[in-house]
Amino acid sequence: MINNENINILNMLIGRGLVSTLIHIVSTALIAFIMIKTKRNNSIIVPMIVGVIGGV
Repeated sequence: MINNENINILNMLIGRGLVSTLIHIVSTALIAFIMIKTKRNNSIIVPMIVGVIGGV
């Protein structure tokens, strides 16, 4: 049947996915807020760097 070890691995993977997604959403929102505050919309480099870091 289903092994207890398999369930633990599954929970760990799901947990990590949720945590990383949450961190990604929070960091993206925070960066967007900072970008709006500073109003540096002409800068293309910063959003690119943010996108690379956020995508990890």
